[in-house]
Amino acid sequence: MFKDVFNSMQKTFILYQLKFIMKVLVVYDIANDSLRNKIADILKDFGLTRIQKSAFIGYLTSEERKDLEKILSRKNLQKNDRIDIFPICDRDLKFHSRIGYDGVFHGENWD
Repeated sequence: MFKDVFNSMQKTFILYQLKFIMKVLVVYDIANDSLRNKIADILKDFGLTRIQKSAFIGYLTSEERKDLEKILSRKNLQKNDRIDIFPICDRDLKFHSRIGYDGVFHGENWD
């Protein structure tokens, strides 16, 4: 786990130096189980972290985001299927709330 966090932090630092990166939240509603699993695998391949069954968060460069949009748009989505990619400001994410069986938590930690 520590190694994954370190690698993520290292990637973030390098990307900040080289390119514009943004934090993104990707959520999706896909009816077909197989396609939904493929979407999840693609998001993981882009280095995003699953925070719920159909929600991922992480950092992407603007080029990676365009590539992700291109790849996802080629998938055989049905009429009611949907994938949303939201850019999220670090400042705003600090106001996020997570409500679970063990209480309410505030801040940026999505682990």
